[in-house]
Amino acid sequence: MSFEVFTARRRISDLASAVYETVFYDAMDMVLTKGEWLSYVDAVNGKTVTFQSMNEFLTHPDGLAVTDLGLFQRCIKAVGSSTAQVADMAKRLLARLEELGMKDAPFTAEPLAAHGTNQHGAQEGEDVTTSPPLERGNGQAYLLKRLARDRPELLEQIGKGKAYPSVRAAAIEAGIVKDVPTVRLTEPDKAAMTIVARMGPEWAAHLSAALANAITTPAQP
Repeated sequence: MSFEVFTARRRISDLASAVYETVFYDAMDMVLTKGEWLSYVDAVNGKTVTFQSMNEFLTHPDGLAVTDLGLFQRCIKAVGSSTAQVADMAKRLLARLEELGMKDAPFTAEPLAAHGTNQHGAQEGEDVTTSPPLERGNGQAYLLKRLARDRPELLEQIGKGKAYPSVRAAAIEAGIVKDVPTVRLTEPDKAAMTIVARMGPEWAAHLSAALANAITTPAQP
């Protein structure tokens, strides 16, 4: 793989961050200028890799390896229409991709309830905790797709030093997922302080009463 293609591909693996990074746009500029979206010489084995179209380069495993072209296009468009510092770079990239033959890909984000069960075993659409997923990937990609469809204005505010440090944080703001606090049950005193701080004294008092009742009430067989 060429250095430019490798750089662009590595950045785009985290789509939410890549579309706000100059390094991604610079790498793509070099890829397009050098014609590496049509062919390049692999720096490791010396073989020539070729593509038949821009869409093939964008989605092929030896190209940019974009897994959801519709989402990729939607995110770049959103950045280009925003006030982000890289907005002009996003506009230029999108225009060049279209000039070189990129075709529009369908963009769909199914309702949350249509996605079966989540990794915690609860039905999607139910009120579940939003603890960080066990692995990055489908969870973040799905939330990013929902943001791009429903709240594209939040996309420019995701990232280090911005209003929302992560896709999940922006999704919470958008109401796509609920922010249910988690409490480490290792030290009772610290757990109690966390509960009071996050839920308020009145809720904590109700919890205290419920715990006392649970302790004194025999467990049902």
